[in-house]
Order: sequence, then C-alpha cells, then structure tokens
Amino acid sequence: MTRTARGKMAGAGQPSLLPLTREEIWLLSVLSVVTGISTFLAYYFGLPYRGLPIRSDGFAFFSYLPAFFLDHDLTLVTRLSVMPRNVGDGSGIRPYGNPGRYINIYPIGVAVLQAPFFIVAEWVSRTFGISRVMRHVEYGIAYQIANVISSSTYFVLGTLFVFKSVRRYFDTATSTLAVIALVFATSGFHYGTLDGGFSHAYSYFLCAVYVYALLTYAETPSPKWAALIGAALGLIVITRNVNAVLALLALSAIDATGRRGWAPFLKD
Repeated sequence: MTRTARGKMAGAGQPSLLPLTREEIWLLSVLSVVTGISTFLAYYFGLPYRGLPIRSDGFAFFSYLPAFFLDHDLTLVTRLSVMPRNVGDGSGIRPYGNPGRYINIYPIGVAVLQAPFFIVAEWVSRTFGISRVMRHVEYGIAYQIANVISSSTYFVLGTLFVFKSVRRYFDTATSTLAVIALVFATSGFHYGTLDGGFSHAYSYFLCAVYVYALLTYAETPSPKWAALIGAALGLIVITRNVNAVLALLALSAIDATGRRGWAPFLKD
C-alpha cells in the first residue's frame, strides 16, 4: 500500500479547515487548558526571575504596534520619546545612520500577528482607564496579558495544524503521540508559554499552516489552497527572514500538480 493510500485511509474525507473533527476539538481543548494553566503558573511563580512577558526581543517585536496604532510613526522616533524604558542593546532598537534615526533589527511579522490582540488590549485600556505603562518602566498590564494570550493562541493553533497534517497519514493514536512528543520533548512548549513574546510560537504556527496547505494542494490543487500557501509563506518570511528557504518546499507541490495536470486547479 502506498503512502498516499495509507493517508487517505487514515484521514478519511476531503481535507478542510472547518469543521473540526471530534479528535481535533479534543486536542484543541486539552492543549488550551494545559497551555493556559502552565502559562499562568509560570508567570505567577517565575515573574521575579524572568520578568514581564514583553521583554528582550519581544520588546522590539511589540514596538511596531504602539508605533503604528498610537504614534502613527514607524520611524520609531516618536515611540522612543515616550518608550517606557531606555533603549539598549537588549531592545533591538538601535541608532542607525544620521543622529536621531533608529532601526528595529527585528522583522515586523510578529507584530502583524499580534495586532488583533493589541487592538483589544488598547480598547480595554481606554475603556477601563488602565495605564499604558507599569511601574514607569514597562508596558501596561492589558498589553502584557494580550501578549501572553496571543502567543499561546498561535502555539495551540499551530499544534492543531501539525496534528491535521500527521493525521492524514497515520491513525489517531500515532498522530497524538507524535504531537505530544513535538510539544513536550522539544522547546516548543517553553516558547508557547513562558517565552511567548519571541517569534518562535508565531513561526511555528505559520510553518504548520504552510505545510498543511502544501500537502492539501499537492493532492487537491485549487486556488484557495494556493492562496493560503502564498499568505502563509509571506508571513513566514516577514516573521523570521531566514525561513524564506521554506519556499523550496512549494516546488514539490508544484511538481505534484504538474504531474497530475492543471485541470483540477483550473476547474475550481
């Protein structure tokens, strides 16, 4: 029996994003609870040692959002004048070229994915009069909580897409064990919880979506899956530039479509 045939037997039915199967809902629910509780405990007990969620590299990733939505100035000049801490090497925002000019050494992709959560945090801050800064040195509590929820959400959704991809070729038990190993036997869970402000959880989510879309497109090519591949790859590149090499994976899907013929694609 071929690998493709085994896959079709393992994951019956046409691949789709929604509705979720019972096993996918179960995975999503359990992982959401475990991630939520673990993140709360990590910050509750580890805050004095690790600091707030928006820190280090995450501080620079996040800075695009207030610069765009609040300052309307992506040069970061306005942001630096009100930034709730001094700019140093750890922030990733450094002087560049002429005096008074700055550059953020980190790409903008994380901020793009965090934007919906930032907007909600800003609304909460304005509605309930919550300060935008904390202890005069860090961003306010609403932004900190939104940052944690954002990374945890993308981490959980990324794991769901990994499961959906593996489930195409293996049974539920094998797929579940593979996902458990990926989450807990690597640094994935750490970056999905305690260090969620960095780019890892976001890259993980985007790569999982990208691979799932490639696998689906290779079997059932259509414009919607091609669009998802393009969107995911674009976000992958602006989130972690070196991951642009993943564009090479798309060649396999294009080759599979070419061998099968373009009729199914054009029909859709």
